[in-house]
Amino acid sequence: MEKHLAGLVVPGVILVVSLPMILGKVGPNNIYGFRTRKTLSSPEVWYSANRAAGWFTGAAAVLSICFNLELWRIVPEWPPDRIMAWTIGGTLVPQAMAVLAAFLYLRRL
Repeated sequence: MEKHLAGLVVPGVILVVSLPMILGKVGPNNIYGFRTRKTLSSPEVWYSANRAAGWFTGAAAVLSICFNLELWRIVPEWPPDRIMAWTIGGTLVPQAMAVLAAFLYLRRL
């Protein structure tokens, strides 16, 4: 199980990082948050877009954790490299969908 820990740690970190965004605790800045020219143009856009992006990425992180746990449960006999590939995909695909959803939301603002 130790070799698969990244499949829980990476989405777990993403989930923790998304919480301040969801709660509106991240003000406009150039380091942390959903930073685009449009979000940096207005505090109202910033907080709305970051709250949505936080929800999307947080939900994707929870989905990744659930997927990875279930993957390890149903196919423990797979070779480690195959499980790792699926674990990476189980983390990256939902996050890519979350980023797309955040940009689609931003277009509506």
